[in-house]
Amino acid sequence: QAGEASTSSINQLAERYIENIPNLIKTEVVTMSNLKTNSNGKEDVRKYAVELWNLILNHEKALNETHLKGGGSAENSYAVVGETALIYSNTAFKLKEMRVPPALAEAHAALTNIELSSAAAARAVAAMTNDPATGFAGLVTYSENLDREIAALEKLRVSLGLK
Repeated sequence: QAGEASTSSINQLAERYIENIPNLIKTEVVTMSNLKTNSNGKEDVRKYAVELWNLILNHEKALNETHLKGGGSAENSYAVVGETALIYSNTAFKLKEMRVPPALAEAHAALTNIELSSAAAARAVAAMTNDPATGFAGLVTYSENLDREIAALEKLRVSLGLK
């Protein structure tokens, strides 16, 4: 029938929305030139590794604690996502403030940008009731960022020679 949704028209609409996802969520981008660097010396790399992994452990702990107290009502779920955005923002801020060995700057900038993007995505999800399209974009971005974050951390782990 004319005017009815078909599988094809729904798929076309979904593809159009997915193509626009990067435009729906605006996020800060950090470049290597924005980072504070130190040296590639053994002691500076060691200090960086300790500071980075402590930050990541605290990040994971904060996320776990926030998600454990969440659940139940939709309002509570949106509050948890809002807290999640704050955790990602805080982690990104701390990453931007770290002194980074130049050899690790590219990987560090990538991780920082993933955290900034996840913060923006979580904020979009938290505001989904006001803007469903951006909220959906936030869900897609957040989901993609989880895999990107794991890959970025693994790259840094390997670069640092950690087991």
